[in-house]
Amino acid sequence: MNAVVDNKVVITGFNGLYDRGAEDACPLDHLYVCDNASFPGPNQIKTRDGVVSVQTTPEPVIAFFQAELSTRTFLLTLSSTGVLRDGDKILATWSGATGFSAINLYNRVYLCPTYKWHPLSGEKVYYYDGTNFAPAAGSPPTTAPSATQLLPGSVEKGKHRIAVLFQTRTGFQTAYGPYVEVDAPGDKDIELTNVPIGGPEVVARVIVATKADELEFFFVPNGRIENNTDTSINIDFLDTDLTVSAGYLAEVCSTIPAGVALRFYRGRLIVVGTKEVWASYVGDPETFTSAGDTTITLPIDGSTVALTTAWELRDVLYLGTTFGIYSVQDNGDNPDTWPVLNVDPSQECYDRGVSSPLSALPSRGTFDMVLVATRAGLVMFDGVFRYPPLSWKIDNLWHFIRALPDQFCYVTVSVDTQQRCAYISVLLEDDQGTTPNTILMMDYKEGLSPDKVKWSVWRLPKKPTCSAMANPSGGNYLLHFGSTEASAIYAVQWGVNNDLGNPIPFNFTTAPIPIKQGFVSVYTGLRFRMSGNSNVWLTIAGEDSTNPKDVSGFTLTETPGVDLFRMINFTSETLKVKIYPDPGATDPWCHIRRIEVFGLPRWMMRPVVKS
Repeated sequence: MNAVVDNKVVITGFNGLYDRGAEDACPLDHLYVCDNASFPGPNQIKTRDGVVSVQTTPEPVIAFFQAELSTRTFLLTLSSTGVLRDGDKILATWSGATGFSAINLYNRVYLCPTYKWHPLSGEKVYYYDGTNFAPAAGSPPTTAPSATQLLPGSVEKGKHRIAVLFQTRTGFQTAYGPYVEVDAPGDKDIELTNVPIGGPEVVARVIVATKADELEFFFVPNGRIENNTDTSINIDFLDTDLTVSAGYLAEVCSTIPAGVALRFYRGRLIVVGTKEVWASYVGDPETFTSAGDTTITLPIDGSTVALTTAWELRDVLYLGTTFGIYSVQDNGDNPDTWPVLNVDPSQECYDRGVSSPLSALPSRGTFDMVLVATRAGLVMFDGVFRYPPLSWKIDNLWHFIRALPDQFCYVTVSVDTQQRCAYISVLLEDDQGTTPNTILMMDYKEGLSPDKVKWSVWRLPKKPTCSAMANPSGGNYLLHFGSTEASAIYAVQWGVNNDLGNPIPFNFTTAPIPIKQGFVSVYTGLRFRMSGNSNVWLTIAGEDSTNPKDVSGFTLTETPGVDLFRMINFTSETLKVKIYPDPGATDPWCHIRRIEVFGLPRWMMRPVVKS
């Protein structure tokens, strides 16, 4: 070759995978194959960080959640056999569960099991405080107390009804139980005995009573037994002392049906059912009523359309279904009066496929929008869906994601606001399973728009059945994942250059590079600005990936001090260059800033061979 005479094509940009249309459509500043890449800055591509095991588990994990209590931070895991655990401690067995929804509230975790994109049939919402795992809410007493009037007091003349309710360790107050009626003479107190005792979750009993000859119950001043053992208490009150109504407790639910998603909105726990949404009382996440005032009803046909998810954005609660997106907003009244609007009548989304609009901790920054995985692509939502989708560059690949509801409901979107990356766990067509086998990594350091994001396919050493950002041991939030292939939780760890001790299988293949468009050229040399570690190999191929040829690779160092060069002799209309690791090397990685391709255009067409 003659560097003075030969033409030179300089490849920079390295703007990630381009998989849209035919391979000829791939721009020179993108890659035809971009496996296991990261993008540390403009005009750079580097091998992604490696995978480490961060927690061994008794069984393979199909779902996990980071619980954050005042005393510790840890992962709750759900096994492929439906066992929920805190470490090795078994909390519950949910037969048939394929996941669970959970939320950290009031130094507790509220959670419920799910089956695909439905609540698990017959199940309920539970809480876990790090010690106690139990159903949320609670049942009222089943018996009434006994009452006598022997001692002097102030209870006004007339008939009074006296009842007892339980208070649980979470502060929840049950409905009141059966009442005893007292016909007071007007100058006595009331002595209660046989006050009912509750289960182990009960920490106190509370007395409620009606005014003389009335029916509404009120909380009795000083009418509280601060334990679950004593069975007697004396109460004394005037009707004017009964000022705080307990009437709402008559219809408080003793259990909370499981939902497909749990959220927190305007001080309320939101439970997304299949056909309805339930909103708790403000500041009281376990209090729902059967009266309907805590129920949000959507104008959907529950026989054909199901609720699937919810998210809050800018003080509006959005509700996803299998056919459309709706919004509701707190109007200061009961949830059953909140107006419901149809935002988008066609989009379908599922709970795992919606990112959180805010980071888990203030130090991680904010993300004032959500990313939603739809069959049309990964779409940005900031009150409306923004098109084209962010996955526009990889449209071919996106449509290889298995899209039946039983499969697409497992697509998971996680956002790392610190590294400015999103991770989408998907099931590609090359696998016959139902849960994800691949991560699509989207880097948005240079902008969150379809033309600026950079994509890479991350092929991990274990299938990422479930994934999320987490930091159970403190420090930086990292992408964690569980797999049906092993009994462990894994993380993509900064600064690690291997996958569980094996080489990271990166593959950076350039777009088809012409020396002169349409000409048959002789390619004579390759020059790289590339650093790294250990051995990398090179393969070149012609148009349509034909006639692949291996080229001597390089032993990389972090500071090579020179550009790296290889002479070649290859004839084709275009040239693709593949860079990949020696499978026997120790911790191979590479960091590329520039590729130069040398050659000369020789013929306008290939000669016609007559038979």
